Order: sequence, then structure tokens, then C-alpha cells
Amino acid sequence: MKAGGSHKFAFGAIPDLSCYTADEREKIKSTVTEAADGDAVAAHFAFGNDLLCSEDFGKSASSPSVLDADNRNWLTKTFGIQFATLGELAQMIV
Repeated sequence: MKAGGSHKFAFGAIPDLSCYTADEREKIKSTVTEAADGDAVAAHFAFGNDLLCSEDFGKSASSPSVLDADNRNWLTKTFGIQFATLGELAQMIV
């Protein structure tokens, strides 16, 4: 976190994002983004959905993403989750 000065708190003891350095904010952003992707996959599986429509292929992640090609293949083989883009989904219903 940035040195010196008083810090604002976003919630309880969690400092507001403005209290963090740019590098720390980027790490927070990528962590939250990846957690949201994982939650989306988990929710689709938990609700019994067999198709996940997403244009996110995990290419902008700094480390392997839950939505990159390797993990998509694993999710399909292990849990039967099928992935489709919006265009592919549209073709399925025409």
C-alpha cells in the first residue's frame, strides 16, 4: 500500500482501492476477475447447465486462466461443460 497518510476504508478493515499502488490494484483486478470467471463456471455446473456461453478465452490473464483452452478442455472432459460463443449459440437456435 502507499506509504504515509491516512487511508480510507472501503468496507470494515479493507482499504479503499485508492490506497494501493498501481501494481497492487492491477493484481487485485486480475484476482477478482479470475475469481468471477471461476464462480461463473461453478454456478453453471451447480445448476446443471451443460452449456456456458462466453467470449472470454482467458488470453488477457497473466497466469493460466480457468477459461483458457487447456482448462476448458479439462472442464469439458471432467464435468461435461460445453463452451460456446454468442455466435455459436445463435447458430444452435436458428
